[in-house]
Amino acid sequence: DENNNFVNYRVGSITIVKDREPNYPEQFGYSGDLGNFELTDDGGAFNQKTFSNLIPGSYKVTETPTSGTYLDSIVCSGDLDGGTVTTLANNYVTIDLDQGENITCTFTNRLKGKIIVEKQTLPDGSTQSFNFTASYDSDGFSLTDGEKNDSGYIRAGNYSVSEASTTGWHLTDT
Repeated sequence: DENNNFVNYRVGSITIVKDREPNYPEQFGYSGDLGNFELTDDGGAFNQKTFSNLIPGSYKVTETPTSGTYLDSIVCSGDLDGGTVTTLANNYVTIDLDQGENITCTFTNRLKGKIIVEKQTLPDGSTQSFNFTASYDSDGFSLTDGEKNDSGYIRAGNYSVSEASTTGWHLTDT
């Protein structure tokens, strides 16, 4: 006597959506359990990819960072038991796909900015060095007349810059 067991399960789908703010047709790469693919925030057909007929299981999707943006959020919908876990610090999501679920995860990137500090003196052309502290630069920096300090690309946020008092000089304008 031979027994044959047949197991059926409902397949599901995963859709990955790209959103960049402000909108700009920049390309982002993805890798993981669904393979390697690219998405572009173009507001059209190339800003999302759907993987259909997936068996239940865990699927990890990682976004490759770009130099001018940072991953601000990963928001997933359609996970009925809440098992999906996002990890912003490492740019990935682990999707818990159960039978019949159709999960959509949107990766939203924001444009990084720069802070440029320029020193000007009166009279023009002074060689005096002025010291600055900045919340985005733990080492601080020094500038003379006409020099600039560029923070490089940093995340959006509130930052402070202050100039230390310098003997013989009075700060009149910021």
